Amino acid sequence: MGGHRRMAMADIRAALENLGFTNVRTYLQSGNAVFGAEPAEPSPLAARIVDALEHKTGEHVDVLVQTAEEMADAAGCNPFASVPGKGIDPQHLHVVFLFDEPSRAQLASLDPPAAQGEQVAPVGRLVYLHLPNGAGRTKLTTAYFERALDTRATARNWNTVTALAREGGGTLTTPDCMARHDAPAPAPVTVRAASRDDNVLLAELGARTFFDAFAEQNDPEDMAAYMAEAFGPDIQAAELSEPGTTFLVAEAAGTAVGYARLRRHPVPEAIPGARRVELARLYADRAWIGRGVGSALMQAALGIALAEGCDVMWLSTWDRNLRGIAFYRRWGFEVVGEQDFLVGTDVQHDLLFARAVASGWPV
Repeated sequence: MGGHRRMAMADIRAALENLGFTNVRTYLQSGNAVFGAEPAEPSPLAARIVDALEHKTGEHVDVLVQTAEEMADAAGCNPFASVPGKGIDPQHLHVVFLFDEPSRAQLASLDPPAAQGEQVAPVGRLVYLHLPNGAGRTKLTTAYFERALDTRATARNWNTVTALAREGGGTLTTPDCMARHDAPAPAPVTVRAASRDDNVLLAELGARTFFDAFAEQNDPEDMAAYMAEAFGPDIQAAELSEPGTTFLVAEAAGTAVGYARLRRHPVPEAIPGARRVELARLYADRAWIGRGVGSALMQAALGIALAEGCDVMWLSTWDRNLRGIAFYRRWGFEVVGEQDFLVGTDVQHDLLFARAVASGWPV
């Protein structure tokens, strides 16, 4: 059962038994129950349970029914629990159960506010979480996923998931589940400072991520002209040698999946502060959007700025970059001005954003 109201387990058990369900067992004081029913169709059963509980207690609660096989799948399909040798503490694992399966478009636009070390892995109607800093401090809440994926959701810790799966009598080893859900096992995202030897990598990654982000909204000739001026091994080699420039590379399993560029240089008049640093670029590879790359790069960039004594970080982004704007606002950036930006022959309208470096992580 989801929602914020705590219901007496005796009332839950009585309501389920009154519906004629068999072998009813409740689990701790956590809004979970295991029972037998025929036919085992989750949606109609959930509707009947909602009505029965509301009739008995006067309270409306969301109810999600999983078959024994679905619970066994949830327990056997955790990509974090199934990766050997990673030293992941099961106490830090959680599962968000979604009432509706998200579309590919919804997953592609998902950009979770993951803190350092946190990992997110959507698999079908489940979202697996690795929260090494604890569930009480994370921004990856049930409410976040309900808003982001436009559905209802309820979350359980890993001990509860495995206990319910065993109570249901399912088999917890389902080695093919990731393939069945078309979901690759995630790798942790790390961030390192780029070296001058990364010029080819940054040129290829920069061109690919910029094209993926903006090609559909721009004229092909303008895109080609801008990219010829902005990306190439020699161009990135010159940028890496530029005084006051730092490149960061995000990697997963040894592969570059995103990058960022910091610049210390003269700034527009609209930017407040005394020691200001520009976040000139921040991009994630398309396949890794929504998997914590942007947040890892932003945290690393803010950490560098703080260590160097900068008081304000600023950036410029196209006013039609709606995904980027939402991400920057979540990280505390506010609009402070505007400027033109030339893509080929197209004069575009950019918004200037800024935030205090030491103002904390996103709200």
